Parts: sequence; structure tokens; C-alpha cells
Amino acid sequence: MARNNKRRRGQKRNFGLGRTIMFAVVVVLNLYYGGGHYKTRATHVSRFRKFANFLEQYGIQDVRQVGEEHAEAYANHLVSLLDAGKISLSYAHNLVSSFNVVMTAFRRDKAVKIVASDFFEARSYVREKTPDMNDASIQEAIEIMEARGEKRAVALLKLVRFFGLRLREGILANLDRWWNEYQKTGYVNVIDGTKGGRKSPDRQIRVTEQGKEALEYALSVRPKGSKNLLADNETLIGFVNTVVKRMRRLLKEYGVVNIREVRTYFMIELFEAVTGLKAPVRDKSTLENEALLRKGYEAVARAAGHNRIGVARAYVG
Repeated sequence: MARNNKRRRGQKRNFGLGRTIMFAVVVVLNLYYGGGHYKTRATHVSRFRKFANFLEQYGIQDVRQVGEEHAEAYANHLVSLLDAGKISLSYAHNLVSSFNVVMTAFRRDKAVKIVASDFFEARSYVREKTPDMNDASIQEAIEIMEARGEKRAVALLKLVRFFGLRLREGILANLDRWWNEYQKTGYVNVIDGTKGGRKSPDRQIRVTEQGKEALEYALSVRPKGSKNLLADNETLIGFVNTVVKRMRRLLKEYGVVNIREVRTYFMIELFEAVTGLKAPVRDKSTLENEALLRKGYEAVARAAGHNRIGVARAYVG
């Protein structure tokens, strides 16, 4: 009996301030779906509980009090979790989808919603347009960040730009090992902070002159005694919520809407360097050259850390 009572108390604490909200969610979704679609309703309830827990910091217990500012804050929270490797891109999209469904069910309109494309890259698709950015806008942002003392943000941006890294990979890269590998082979092997723990010896990135400068810069601004961009007393999520958050805000001011577009920019250049052809996103006729096309896709897939070459189309078309 004591054990059962303890479990019930634990469950109550897990609901927190969101307990009232979650009860209402169950009722509203039941009405919204006409009592049917049990599995769908259960899935939305489970996912929306993440938002209810997030709302605890605002003390909100009534969904009618949820506004656009809460939706945007939640979306940015998911971006931070995604960048820190705490959730997958697919799950982030699923959480947003459930948020939108539940809010529509409550409000009977779409006045409060999250537009996933404003915060995340697509789950998987064939890229139809090149990133809306250029090196001049990136350089402007870099100069402003340096003037504001955001040197680690500059280092991270340069690593993403010239090595095609995910944010997590750039933050956790073992810079000492990279420097030694570069001096010996001219390449670096990306194995730190990789998605899903994928550590492949095949993911070797050639160090260009710009890449060398980016690596030297990162080595010069990293915290004392650290092998990467994190200080000894700093967590990955803490870095994302401070340094990366400020960097993301500034990049938007200079037309770089999504940091992941910087990674895509690198992949397009890599494809064109390997094949000597324009990436399909720039010139559809490249799709007709099957041999070189496959060679380019394979190079992009390896550099991006993916197992399937089909994923390369999400970067280069």
C-alpha cells in the first residue's frame, strides 16, 4: 500500500501546474474528434504535456491565457533542445504539430500557432532554393559579434560555415585533436557531438584556408583549459541558451534567418567542388549527369554525417 501511495504522489507532482490544463486537453480533444481517433488523441495529449510543463514558469493554468508570446517562447525552447541534441528534428516537428492541433481545438481558430518553418528545417525534402544569405552578411554579423565580445559565437559560426557542422558538433569539437589531424593529413574527422552518436571515420572534412583560419580562431578564444568551446563549469544546454541564443538573434538581423542554412551553404559548395557542376538546386540539368550526381551526393552525405545519400537532396537539391 505504501508503495502505491508513493506512486500516486509522484504522478501528481509530475503534472504540476499543468494538471488542470491537461484535464481540459483530454476533454476538448475528445469533443474535437467526436469521441473517435483514440490513439491520435492520446498522442496529442502526451506531446502537449511538454508544453503544459513549459507553461509552469508562467503560472498559467488555463489555455485561454496562452498567447502568441507563449507560442514563440515554446518554439525557441524547442530550438534550444534541438540544438543541444536533446530532441530530434522529427520530434520537434511532432511537438509543434500537437501544439497547433490542441490550440485549434480550444480556440476554434488558428490565431495562436507555431509555424514550424520559421524555427526548424524541414524533416526531409528536396531543396528547391538556395539559402537566402551570402558571405558578406555573415561577415557583417561576425564583425558585430566581435565588437560585442561574443568571440565564442564567432568561433562557432565560422566552424559551421567552413566545416558544415551542426551546432552541437561545433560546440563540442575537440579542437586540439582537430589541429593535430589537420597538420598530419589536411583533414579533420568529425566525431564529437554527432547526431545519434554516429562516429564514422569516413566523415573527414578537408581543411581549406578559411577552415584553417576558423580553427585557429576557435583555438584562440576557447575557455582556458578546455578542449572545445565550453568552459569547465558550463553545460551544452547552458551554452545554447546564452551564447547561441544571442548569436541567433543577431544573425536574423543580418538576413541569416536560420543557422542551419549556413551548414547548407557549405554543402552546396562541397557538391560543386567535388563534381565541378552546379548543385541541382542551382541548375536542374545537373540531375541528368547520373555519375557525377551520385559522386556529389555521396560526398555531401558523408560530410553531413548521414547514412543515406538520399538525404543529400535536402541540402543540394
